[in-house]
Amino acid sequence: MLNRRNFLKMSGLATAYSLLPFWLSACDRADPSAIAQPTWEIEPVANGDHTSLAAIRHLLNRLSYGPLPGEIEQVQALGWDAYLEQQLNPSQLDDSALEQQLAQFTTLNRASAHLIEQYPKGASGPRLIMRELQAASLLRAASSKRQLFELMVDFWSNHFNIYIGKNQVKWLKTADDREVIRQHALGKFRDLLLDSAKSPAMLVYLDNAENVRTGVKVGKKMLGLNENYAREVLELHTVGADAGYSQADVQAVARVLTGWTITRPNSDQPGLFQFLAKFHDLEAKRIDFLQLDLAANGGIEEGELLLKLLAEHPKTAHRLAYKLCLRFVSDDPPASLIERVAQAYLQHDTDIRAMLNVLVNSNEFLAAAQQKIKQPMHLLISAIRATNSSITKQAFKGQNNLLEQLTNLGQMFFNWPPPDGYPQISSAWVNTGAMLNRWNLAFALAEGRINGLKTDISKFAKQQGQASELVDSLANYLNLSLAAESRASLIDYLNDSKAPNPTVDQAKIAGLLGLLLTSPEFQLC
Repeated sequence: MLNRRNFLKMSGLATAYSLLPFWLSACDRADPSAIAQPTWEIEPVANGDHTSLAAIRHLLNRLSYGPLPGEIEQVQALGWDAYLEQQLNPSQLDDSALEQQLAQFTTLNRASAHLIEQYPKGASGPRLIMRELQAASLLRAASSKRQLFELMVDFWSNHFNIYIGKNQVKWLKTADDREVIRQHALGKFRDLLLDSAKSPAMLVYLDNAENVRTGVKVGKKMLGLNENYAREVLELHTVGADAGYSQADVQAVARVLTGWTITRPNSDQPGLFQFLAKFHDLEAKRIDFLQLDLAANGGIEEGELLLKLLAEHPKTAHRLAYKLCLRFVSDDPPASLIERVAQAYLQHDTDIRAMLNVLVNSNEFLAAAQQKIKQPMHLLISAIRATNSSITKQAFKGQNNLLEQLTNLGQMFFNWPPPDGYPQISSAWVNTGAMLNRWNLAFALAEGRINGLKTDISKFAKQQGQASELVDSLANYLNLSLAAESRASLIDYLNDSKAPNPTVDQAKIAGLLGLLLTSPEFQLC
């Protein structure tokens, strides 16, 4: 008789993890057709196929946090193009039910000044603010009809990473999420970059709030240039470390951005962006790698011009195109696709939708089905969606709740201290401990051990018939196309005897669900 442990060994998931480095190293950057295939059976998607179940399954696995039961057939009827059009224009989709659920979070729509005043340092207030933002992010990812928008919010939250635990960021990140990331997630990157540079949360996180011209004295303290934000805006937010800029360029960028700071806690409106001309470097400046000369006595406008030029730089286009292809296509995206996506960015005024349109409608995207291991956040949320589990208010309270699950998996929202954001490559999430956490999550969900998450598996237990029928029924409900080896192993797990028509052990239904959630077919996307 096959038990859980043996299934996990035989299912191919352990093999998938062990072989992943070889698989990734075998990927050919230049030719998508040469990408190495996994050793287990996959469902192919042909070039130009926008109608088959396999194609729609791949579309939903990549453009959402995973399909809901029956959603593949719904999108197949709607059509690839119509679905993509809806997702690229999320205001077309009614999300009022989600908004009602979000009303439980009292800090979510409050201004930073209000949060600073009402939730002072030393009390439990800051923890409530952070927890509500993280819970709202999880709820939105799981329940929003605007799935691509939520994925892009996560993408930009990593690109412009801000660690929520640093100093005043605890009070300021909520406004950054609402007014910067969500405001421009599918808009123009130039606008997103400018608003991020003026975001009080970013100004605190990367220390530009303390960046002043050399020789400024505040009280008894002498202040001066702080290059932290200048360095990261070049290396991480725009052109990249290989763009050819020098240390002198970094210092010049820092001088341009002197005086960009925030209103202080004792002001009438604390926690807002402000430009303090008295702290700004008024000398002339030159940034060699941009061939940019800025005359003396420039103000905030020279910083805004600098950010515009950085956003429109071809190196920025290429870097953003690579990161989008890395996230949505494969861990080693084809150079030809990156170039086409970058050109779409440059030809459409830094438009993010234009980039996604080219990417999603490419043959390289179709060829990449089941080639990425779901990141922990994606895994948790896709399991909630695939099982149509409901999230109650208790899901964010007490022990063993949903946020605790995400913490155990290592990818809590806004909780990555370095400025480079959570890794987007699959191998970063592959190790023995991570695999064990994935298995524990699957069985905790299947056995109803996650506080506030309700998964109705009784509907499957009521089904009569042979083990094969039950496996097929549950796999179909989860939108999975099982490989023959996985299917046979699961049938063997359900069967109690070698009789010709064995009955299903009803006590094993939860185990079956847990095993399906640990299968390669579910863990990959």
